[in-house]
Amino acid sequence: MLPQMPAGHCENAVRFSPVPWHDCCLDNWRSHGVVMKSPLVVALFAVSMAPLYAHAQQPDMVKLKADAQKVVGIIKSDKAKTRLYCEINDLGEQIGEAEQNNEDIKAEALSQQVTELEKKLGPEYLALMKDLNNVADSPEGREIDLIFAPLDDSCAD
Repeated sequence: MLPQMPAGHCENAVRFSPVPWHDCCLDNWRSHGVVMKSPLVVALFAVSMAPLYAHAQQPDMVKLKADAQKVVGIIKSDKAKTRLYCEINDLGEQIGEAEQNNEDIKAEALSQQVTELEKKLGPEYLALMKDLNNVADSPEGREIDLIFAPLDDSCAD
């Protein structure tokens, strides 16, 4: 015996199936199934892609180190750029002091000065600084700091 449809259920449905409840309920099930499955598919996709996205965001450390060495070489070979770099370091210290003293306006003004000076150091420097934002407080970031150490030492003179 075939299952019977409850009274009043899908009264106006056109039936093409030998199972009387199948056609009218199938459309209803499909619509809820798609709605319920879509967030699940999106969530699974997002979770599975997160490691790939994070990996794509990490710059290649070999390239980053080579870029850092190149930038240090460019700056050290040009006395004007070396002075600019040292001035940026001094401003960085002043920014840190201003932030500690909650002098936000002063810190912002100093940051704008740094931005202008960084532009004068060239596109290689700007690109490197952008990439370093992704590794700033990591062991890799500390390795890059070591590459800049001789340049920093020249600022003490």
